[in-house]
Amino acid sequence: MPTQDLERQDTDPEDAVISRSIAVTLSLGITASFAADRGNPNLHANQVGYLPGQVKAAALRLAPVDSSFQIISEPGGEVVYEGFGGPKKYWSPADDTVRLYDFTAFRTPGTYRVQVPGNGVSYPFEISPEVYTPATKAAIKSYYYQRASIALTAEFAGKWARAAGHPDNQVLVHGSAATPERPRGFVLSSPKGWYDAGDYNKYVVNSGISTWTLLDAYLMSPAYFDTLNLNIPESSNDLPDLLDEALWNIDWVYTMQDLDGGVYHKLTTAKFSGFVMPSADKAVRYVVQKSTTATLDYAALMAQTSRIFRKFEAQRPGFADSCLARAIRAWDWAAANPSVAYIQDSLTNPTVATGEYGDGRSSDERIWAAMELTLATRRDSFWTAVFPTGKFSGTFQNPSWNQVSTLGLMSALNAIDSLVGVVDTSGMRSKLRSIGTEARNRMLLNPYLVPVGTKDLSWGSSSTIANYALLAFHWYKLSADTSYRSVAVTALDWLYGRNPLGVSFVTGFGQISPMHPHHRPSGADGIVEPIPGLVAGGPNGQRQDSAACEAEGASYPYLLSALSWIDAECSYASNEVAINWNAPLVALLGGIQADEIYGGATAVSPWKAHRSGWMPIGVSRKGSSLSVLSKDGTPLLEVRVMSASGRTLARTEPHSASTTLEGIPAGLVVVAARSAQGWVSTSSAGF
Repeated sequence: MPTQDLERQDTDPEDAVISRSIAVTLSLGITASFAADRGNPNLHANQVGYLPGQVKAAALRLAPVDSSFQIISEPGGEVVYEGFGGPKKYWSPADDTVRLYDFTAFRTPGTYRVQVPGNGVSYPFEISPEVYTPATKAAIKSYYYQRASIALTAEFAGKWARAAGHPDNQVLVHGSAATPERPRGFVLSSPKGWYDAGDYNKYVVNSGISTWTLLDAYLMSPAYFDTLNLNIPESSNDLPDLLDEALWNIDWVYTMQDLDGGVYHKLTTAKFSGFVMPSADKAVRYVVQKSTTATLDYAALMAQTSRIFRKFEAQRPGFADSCLARAIRAWDWAAANPSVAYIQDSLTNPTVATGEYGDGRSSDERIWAAMELTLATRRDSFWTAVFPTGKFSGTFQNPSWNQVSTLGLMSALNAIDSLVGVVDTSGMRSKLRSIGTEARNRMLLNPYLVPVGTKDLSWGSSSTIANYALLAFHWYKLSADTSYRSVAVTALDWLYGRNPLGVSFVTGFGQISPMHPHHRPSGADGIVEPIPGLVAGGPNGQRQDSAACEAEGASYPYLLSALSWIDAECSYASNEVAINWNAPLVALLGGIQADEIYGGATAVSPWKAHRSGWMPIGVSRKGSSLSVLSKDGTPLLEVRVMSASGRTLARTEPHSASTTLEGIPAGLVVVAARSAQGWVSTSSAGF
C-alpha cells in the first residue's frame, strides 16, 4: 500500500483487487469464532489450495449485506488477513446471488480458511509454492489406472492393484473393416492403450486429442515434467514419466493403421460390458471400419510424436522416423478418401453399440494434421493443401474431440520459429488472442468469475471449461498478460470446488469429491474410494441419464443446469470419466505449477473489467476529523476507517452522500465505504 500519495483512489486498472477494498495483514492474533466449524456449504473456495503468486478468490452464495471477510489460520483460527468482497451478482444457471472475496495479495504459505462473519467458514485449503504438484501427479497417473493389457501391481497401484485385462493380441477384423489382405475375422495384435472412459474400449478419435494434450503439456513445461516421478513401471528409465505414460497409448494407436494407410476407427466389443473388472470382460474385441477423421487424427498425433521423440532417439531408436512415415501414409490415405464417415448404424454381424465418436466433417482434422506435418517435416506442401493461397486462415474454436483445428494452431504457435521462412504465419497470433479473449470474457461475465458460459453446462462440461482455460493459458505464454493465466487458474478453482455445488469434480481431491463415478474399475473393485485424479464430467443441464438413474433409485437433486450433477454410478451424463476430460487438467495443472516454480509474471487479478461504475469517494481531513464524500452522490450506507494493521478506528452508517468521523489519529488510514453496489476504498496518508 503506497504511503506517498495524499489520497489514492483505489481505481488503478492494474490493481490486483476484485473487491475494491484494501485488505491488510494483521499482526494481532484474534481467535475466530467459526474456526471449529467444518465449513459453510455455501462458502466455496478451491479445496486443494492456491499458489502464492497467483490469483486467489472464494465465493459465497446468499451473501449478506456486509461484505467484510477474513482469512484465518487452520488450526487455531487466528485472523491473518482482512478485506471486503465485491458486489453481489446473480447467475441464473444456478439461481445464485454470489459475492466474491479476493485475497490475491495474501501470499504466506500455510493452511487457512475463508471466514465471513456471521456466515461461517470455508473448508480448509493450503497456500503453497507447490500446492498443485500432488494434483498434477494424480491427474497424470489416472492414465496408468486406465491402462489395458497390463496387470497393475501393488508396487505401483497401491490398493487399486488389479489383474491384467484385455491383452488385445487376438483382435478380430470386423466386416466393416475387411480388405482382401485382412478379411473378416482376420486376427490382429493391438495391445496397450488406455480405456477411453468408464468403459473398456479404445477409440482413435478420442485418443488423438487426449494424447496430443499430454504431449502439448510437456512441450509447454518440459523442465517441470522432467522432474515428476509418478511411480509407474517405467519411472526408472531415461524418459520423463509423462512421456512414458503417453507412450502407452501411442504404442497402441501406432498399431491401428491398416496396410493401405487408413486407420481403424476404434477397437471395441460389440456392446458395453457390465460393471466388472477388466480381467472379467472376456467379450470378443474388434477393429472396425476405417474413417477419414480417425486417419487424420492419427496423422496429426504421429507427426507430433515424431517431433517430440527426435530428442529421445537414444531411448527409442528409429521411433521418430517410423511415426513420421506412418503419419504421411495416413495423410495420403485421407487425401484419397476425404469423406469416409464412421456410421455405426451401418455395422452388422455383429452390430456395434459402443461409443461412436461419429463426425461427418473432417475439415478441422485436415487442418490439424497439416499443421503438425508441416512442423514435423518443415515442408510447405501439407500447409498449402489446406491453405491453398499459402496464407493462414480458417475457423478455430474451443477444442473437443470433434473440433481439433485449434490444436494445430496451438502447436504452431508453440514452435513458431520452425515455421518462419517456410509458410506464411501472419494472423496466427491474432487468432489465438481472439479465442483466448473469448475464454477470458467467459470468466469476466460469470459472477463466480470462472470461465464458464451457460451453454458450456452440457455433456463433459469439465472438459469444455478446461479447454477454454488451456487456450487462454497458451495465449498467456505468448503475451505474458496474466489476465489470461487467471482464466486457467480460475478454471482449476471451478474444478476443485469454487462452483455453485461446492464440490471438487476430481476424485480424491477436496473435502467433497466424487465417490461413485461412472467408471467400471472404481465400481467393481470393492474399494470404497474411487481411483484418484479422475475428472468427472460435471454439471449437465440435459441430464440424459435421468430415467436410467431414477430406475436405480437415484435422481438429480437440482434441475438448474449449473447444479445438474449427481454423485451416482448410474450417471454417465454427469459423473463419468474420460481420457479427453483429464488431459486439459494435466496441462493446466502442470503449466500453472511450472509458472509458479520457474518465475512467471506477477499475478494481477483479472477483474479490472468489473471496476467501472463504482462510486468514487473523496476524503479530506481537518485535525482529527475525517470527511468522506460520495463524489457522484451515491448514498453511503456504511463507512469504516481502519488503521494499517486492519483495526477499525471509527464506523458510521450515514445513509447520505457525505459524513464526518471524529477522533481519527494522525498517520496512514484506510477508508472503506459501502453503497448499495458494494464496497470501495481509499488510502489516505500524510495528515
